[in-house]
Amino acid sequence: MWGGMTVYPLAENISLYNAFYMFNMNHDRDPKAALILSTACVKGLGCFFSAEYTYKDPIAKPQIFENFTSLTNSSDTTRITTLSNLTTEIKNSQPNGFRLVAVRRITSL
Repeated sequence: MWGGMTVYPLAENISLYNAFYMFNMNHDRDPKAALILSTACVKGLGCFFSAEYTYKDPIAKPQIFENFTSLTNSSDTTRITTLSNLTTEIKNSQPNGFRLVAVRRITSL
């Protein structure tokens, strides 16, 4: 399989939102692809976007991700690897006590 993490500067926000939109619009054409797109703010590092990619087959930079892989990034660990290796990478990038999920309840429409 292919996958890994890529970090993008906040300046890429419009391009990332467009890439995310295109990925979702075309995902049914390539069900082997999965993506988690996150934003984070870390003391000492500032704010950034992080994308975690997985692709079922060992194909580097599959076409479904081209709108992401063509963007300027701060770091990129994507490679041909195993699911176990990718899971460990994501786990190590989010140590216990440093994960946050924000949930907002909508009280009226």
